[in-house]
Amino acid sequence: MNAPGMAEKKVGVNEGVHPPWWRRKMSLRESVIYITSSMVLIVGIGSVVYLKLRPIDDFSGGFIPMQMNFLSEEPGPFGISATSSSLIPKDQIFAGGPPKDGIPALTNPKVLPAADAERLQPDDRVIGVVIDGDARAYPLRILNWHEIVNDKLGDKQIAVTYCPLCDSAVVFDREVGSRTFEFGVSGLLYNSNVLMYDRQETELEESLWSQMMLAAVTGPAAEEGLTLDVLPSQLVTWKSWKEVNPDTTALSFDTGYPRNYDASPYEQYFAAGRLMFPVSAIGESPRDFDSFPLMEPVIIILSEDGTPKGYPTSLLGSYIDPNTESVSDFHGGVVYTFAVVDKEKGIYMVTDGEGQPARTVFSFWFEFRAMYPEAEVYTGKSPNRE
Repeated sequence: MNAPGMAEKKVGVNEGVHPPWWRRKMSLRESVIYITSSMVLIVGIGSVVYLKLRPIDDFSGGFIPMQMNFLSEEPGPFGISATSSSLIPKDQIFAGGPPKDGIPALTNPKVLPAADAERLQPDDRVIGVVIDGDARAYPLRILNWHEIVNDKLGDKQIAVTYCPLCDSAVVFDREVGSRTFEFGVSGLLYNSNVLMYDRQETELEESLWSQMMLAAVTGPAAEEGLTLDVLPSQLVTWKSWKEVNPDTTALSFDTGYPRNYDASPYEQYFAAGRLMFPVSAIGESPRDFDSFPLMEPVIIILSEDGTPKGYPTSLLGSYIDPNTESVSDFHGGVVYTFAVVDKEKGIYMVTDGEGQPARTVFSFWFEFRAMYPEAEVYTGKSPNRE
């Protein structure tokens, strides 16, 4: 009942209840947040679906890589112009997204004794290097964000390089002839692989270097025909590296850059299993990208004369000797041994005939075949072969 003198008030069925979001008037701020969130969700789902379904040669829709324009007659960045020489097709150089130095390479970084490297987990993958008895581990959790480390180990100036798009890890000698180069990340890609650049006083003096081609590909360094000497390295777990090298040091997570080294910006890319940038084999050799999954890990052994041979890790796993937990193979007159670290993840410790770390390059299958279409591929051996 109503109090005396008060009119009766009708109560609607929805009174006191918030209307549905699609009928409620939103503030400008709420509208912006809603629209932005919806766009991010749609683009995210669309990108994953696109990467999952797109054939390797189909880049006609969805994410369209930015092709670089080198049509000017005047030399542009890294000495590239319409008339400049290049060891790679200039129309196949793509912008990866971040600008030059947008992914900051590290130079003379801080390192820690193994006992103090508490942020490293046993299963973390690291690039391990030993020079003159000094061992050091470079975690991929850091290299995901920096890709290049200019460092000194023992008496040698080295570049530890990693390209997340093709899971390629290579360690170079930075001393080329009488010069010592310092490398940065150009922001450009060829065959989905990082193009490094050498830091010079002026941009016109700089050159692009291909990590997987192991050489300068544009600019003054390419005109000189400069190549990079690959140093022995391992791509293994932190636990396995420490077991073999107990006195190792490790790259410190204190890099001076505000990065979340506990997360990988490439997690969705790895999960999708599809490529983001065009890839084609060098030259006219037939391509066999379909022989293995595109992101099959491959260990590439370089013989003494630089001849590469690829070892798909799933195939290596088929020929493991259960007594030794390893498999061996001849290449370039040398017996190489692949000792199991993690068979399921394709991680092996690779040594030469003297038990020393081998000169290796690591990558995904698609990158190996794109860069080395004529290289020999390990095919396994008969279980009865002696």
